Amino acid sequence: MWELKWCLAFIFMITVTAALHSPYNVMMDAVNTRYILTWDWDQTQANYTMEFTSEFTYSTEKSYTTACNRTAEKHCDFSHRLDYHSCYELRVRAEGRRESSPWSLCRFSPVHQAPLGPPSGVAIRSREAMLTVIITESLTVNNMPMSSILRLSYRVQYWEKHAPQRYSTLELQATQGTLTALKPWTDYCLRVCAFHLDYNKTSPYSSTQCVKTGGRDPHLGWYMLPLLCCLLLVTCLSFWHREKIRSLFLHPDLPSSIQDPRPSARRLLMEPREESCAALVLVAARVPQRPPEDWRAEQASATGRDSSGQDSSQKL
Repeated sequence: MWELKWCLAFIFMITVTAALHSPYNVMMDAVNTRYILTWDWDQTQANYTMEFTSEFTYSTEKSYTTACNRTAEKHCDFSHRLDYHSCYELRVRAEGRRESSPWSLCRFSPVHQAPLGPPSGVAIRSREAMLTVIITESLTVNNMPMSSILRLSYRVQYWEKHAPQRYSTLELQATQGTLTALKPWTDYCLRVCAFHLDYNKTSPYSSTQCVKTGGRDPHLGWYMLPLLCCLLLVTCLSFWHREKIRSLFLHPDLPSSIQDPRPSARRLLMEPREESCAALVLVAARVPQRPPEDWRAEQASATGRDSSGQDSSQKL
């Protein structure tokens, strides 16, 4: 009888000793909506590759759903299986050839426990004594902005490049804002994080970026002063020698017929006919009328003079 008891006790001790240990360091590696369950396991317990099975259920239920079945990897992706605003109970165990370890449990609520990721990008536009900050939201595993499932605010931390210990903070409710009352032509650095006060969530800061503010040219006054002096000098000289300048550039006294511009041919063609035509007036000298008898006597005397002249020439 005693021998049977000792035999059963020995078999029980061997069975307990040979049982597989459960996975340990079970935790959820989460950012936004990416959920990766990870764990560790002592491989020295077996001389072959161990496999693992992971399951999950709602915290109010006990019916589990398998997420990863007999996988050799020590992690399981739950990203597409868990709702952001729900609570879950997850479990994992090691499975050998003929035996399985006890389950290791992990409770997880994404909306409360999943950290926020930093903004995907920050763009800065420099203006006169101000900077415009444009924030690109971090994304979910479905490449959707996190604002589609959770309303976020943003905190901009900025400072002069040479004095990082004296920083200022601006909180934004949108993905764009302007930093005002800055010094012109000064290098500023900034970084941005996302946060949600109700769930006490704050993301890591984005990488630091530095940019110089714009503004009016500080040397513009030095450029304008010589120009103003030259302009004043030219004005004074012009006033003192205005008579000489007037004699050089003004027109001499010319007849009005030369000074008046010639009318254009187009304007003459467009004038009415009665205005462009002038009446032609002919003036003829009046010859006194003589009686026919006087005219004949004069003709006869002229003929006689011609005949006498010819006779005298012949005698010679």
